[in-house]
Amino acid sequence: MSIIVELLKASEGVERKIPVIDLEGSKIGEASLPKVFYAPLRIDLVSRAFIHLQTHSLQPKGAFKGSGHKYSVDSWGAGYGMARISRINASGTGKAQAGGMVPSAVGGRPTHPPTPEKKIHKELNKKEKKIALITAVAFTGATRAVIE
Repeated sequence: MSIIVELLKASEGVERKIPVIDLEGSKIGEASLPKVFYAPLRIDLVSRAFIHLQTHSLQPKGAFKGSGHKYSVDSWGAGYGMARISRINASGTGKAQAGGMVPSAVGGRPTHPPTPEKKIHKELNKKEKKIALITAVAFTGATRAVIE
Protein backbone atom coordinates (compact mmCIF):
# COMPACT_ATOMS: atom_id res chain seq x y z
CA MET A 1 0.00 0.00 0.00
CA SER A 2 1.40 3.36 -0.92
CA ILE A 3 2.30 5.97 1.64
CA ILE A 4 -0.18 8.42 0.13
CA VAL A 5 -3.08 6.01 0.64
CA GLU A 6 -2.00 5.46 4.26
CA LEU A 7 -1.94 9.19 4.92
CA LEU A 8 -5.33 9.71 3.36
CA LYS A 9 -6.84 6.77 5.27
CA ALA A 10 -5.84 8.50 8.50
CA SER A 11 -8.22 11.30 7.57
CA GLU A 12 -11.24 9.02 6.99
CA GLY A 13 -14.55 10.25 8.37
CA VAL A 14 -13.41 13.87 8.58
CA GLU A 15 -15.05 16.27 6.19
CA ARG A 16 -14.91 20.02 6.25
CA LYS A 17 -17.03 22.37 4.18
CA ILE A 18 -15.83 25.74 2.99
CA PRO A 19 -18.03 28.55 1.68
CA VAL A 20 -18.06 29.36 -2.03
CA ILE A 21 -18.14 33.13 -2.57
CA ASP A 22 -18.92 34.98 -5.79
CA LEU A 23 -17.20 38.11 -7.09
CA GLU A 24 -19.43 40.44 -5.07
CA GLY A 25 -18.57 38.67 -1.79
CA SER A 26 -21.88 36.90 -1.16
CA LYS A 27 -22.01 33.22 -0.25
CA ILE A 28 -23.28 31.01 -3.09
CA GLY A 29 -22.90 27.55 -1.57
CA GLU A 30 -20.49 25.15 0.09
CA ALA A 31 -17.79 22.84 -1.19
CA SER A 32 -15.97 20.03 0.58
CA LEU A 33 -12.17 19.98 0.70
CA PRO A 34 -10.20 17.09 -0.81
CA LYS A 35 -8.79 14.49 1.57
CA VAL A 36 -5.24 15.74 1.08
CA PHE A 37 -6.07 18.75 3.28
CA TYR A 38 -6.67 16.45 6.27
CA ALA A 39 -3.23 14.86 6.20
CA PRO A 40 -1.23 15.16 9.44
CA LEU A 41 0.80 18.37 9.62
CA ARG A 42 4.49 17.44 9.83
CA ILE A 43 6.61 20.59 10.01
CA ASP A 44 9.80 18.53 10.31
CA LEU A 45 9.30 16.93 6.89
CA VAL A 46 8.41 20.21 5.23
CA SER A 47 11.55 21.85 6.62
CA ARG A 48 13.70 18.89 5.50
CA ALA A 49 12.24 19.15 1.99
CA PHE A 50 12.92 22.90 1.98
CA ILE A 51 16.55 22.37 2.98
CA HIS A 52 16.83 19.64 0.33
CA LEU A 53 15.66 22.04 -2.37
CA GLN A 54 17.66 24.98 -1.03
CA THR A 55 20.99 23.15 -0.99
CA HIS A 56 20.77 22.33 -4.70
CA SER A 57 21.50 25.97 -5.47
CA LEU A 58 24.78 25.95 -3.51
CA GLN A 59 27.97 26.11 -5.52
CA PRO A 60 30.93 23.87 -4.64
CA LYS A 61 33.86 25.89 -3.39
CA GLY A 62 37.48 24.92 -3.69
CA ALA A 63 40.69 25.36 -5.61
CA PHE A 64 40.88 24.53 -9.30
CA LYS A 65 42.17 20.97 -9.60
CA GLY A 66 44.88 22.04 -12.04
CA SER A 67 46.05 25.09 -10.10
CA GLY A 68 49.84 25.28 -9.84
CA HIS A 69 50.20 22.81 -12.73
CA LYS A 70 49.92 25.31 -15.57
CA TYR A 71 53.63 25.32 -16.40
CA SER A 72 56.12 22.76 -17.62
CA VAL A 73 58.71 22.15 -14.89
CA ASP A 74 61.98 20.25 -14.54
CA SER A 75 64.29 19.69 -11.61
CA TRP A 76 67.83 20.90 -12.30
CA GLY A 77 69.29 18.53 -9.75
CA ALA A 78 72.29 19.25 -7.55
CA GLY A 79 75.34 21.38 -8.39
CA TYR A 80 73.77 24.75 -9.23
CA GLY A 81 73.83 26.34 -5.78
CA MET A 82 70.02 26.45 -5.63
CA ALA A 83 67.39 24.36 -3.92
CA ARG A 84 66.43 21.22 -5.82
CA ILE A 85 62.86 22.41 -6.40
CA SER A 86 61.36 21.85 -9.83
CA ARG A 87 61.89 25.01 -11.90
CA ILE A 88 59.58 26.42 -14.55
CA ASN A 89 60.91 26.11 -18.11
CA ALA A 90 60.49 29.72 -19.21
CA SER A 91 62.72 32.40 -20.60
CA GLY A 92 62.28 36.14 -20.88
CA THR A 93 59.45 36.25 -18.35
CA GLY A 94 59.21 36.84 -14.64
CA LYS A 95 58.49 33.15 -14.19
CA ALA A 96 61.93 32.06 -15.42
CA GLN A 97 63.72 29.89 -12.86
CA ALA A 98 60.79 30.18 -10.43
CA GLY A 99 59.71 27.10 -8.53
CA GLY A 100 56.56 25.41 -9.72
CA MET A 101 54.16 22.61 -8.77
CA VAL A 102 55.33 22.55 -5.16
CA PRO A 103 53.47 24.14 -2.25
CA SER A 104 56.58 25.79 -0.82
CA ALA A 105 57.24 27.87 -3.97
CA VAL A 106 55.59 31.12 -5.00
CA GLY A 107 53.04 30.32 -7.70
CA GLY A 108 52.98 26.67 -6.70
CA ARG A 109 49.93 24.61 -5.97
CA PRO A 110 47.90 25.08 -2.75
CA THR A 111 49.00 22.84 0.12
CA HIS A 112 45.74 21.26 1.27
CA PRO A 113 42.96 23.02 -0.64
CA PRO A 114 39.26 22.27 -0.12
CA THR A 115 38.08 19.85 -2.78
CA PRO A 116 35.33 21.06 -5.11
CA GLU A 117 34.01 17.48 -5.33
CA LYS A 118 32.64 17.70 -1.78
CA LYS A 119 28.97 16.71 -1.57
CA ILE A 120 27.17 19.79 -0.24
CA HIS A 121 23.55 19.08 -1.13
CA LYS A 122 21.25 17.26 1.29
CA GLU A 123 19.41 14.15 0.18
CA LEU A 124 15.75 13.33 0.78
CA ASN A 125 14.15 9.90 0.57
CA LYS A 126 11.38 9.29 -1.99
CA LYS A 127 8.72 8.54 0.63
CA GLU A 128 9.74 11.57 2.67
CA LYS A 129 9.44 13.74 -0.43
CA LYS A 130 5.91 12.46 -1.12
CA ILE A 131 4.78 12.94 2.48
CA ALA A 132 6.34 16.43 2.56
CA LEU A 133 4.41 17.42 -0.57
CA ILE A 134 1.11 16.18 0.89
CA THR A 135 1.87 17.90 4.20
CA ALA A 136 2.73 21.17 2.44
CA VAL A 137 -0.63 21.09 0.64
CA ALA A 138 -2.35 20.35 3.97
CA PHE A 139 -0.58 23.36 5.51
CA THR A 140 -2.18 25.65 2.90
CA GLY A 141 -5.57 24.77 4.40
CA ALA A 142 -4.42 25.31 7.99
CA THR A 143 -3.55 28.99 8.12
CA ARG A 144 -3.21 29.04 11.91
CA ALA A 145 -0.48 26.39 11.77
CA VAL A 146 1.39 28.39 9.14
CA ILE A 147 1.24 31.56 11.24
CA GLU A 148 2.66 29.71 14.25
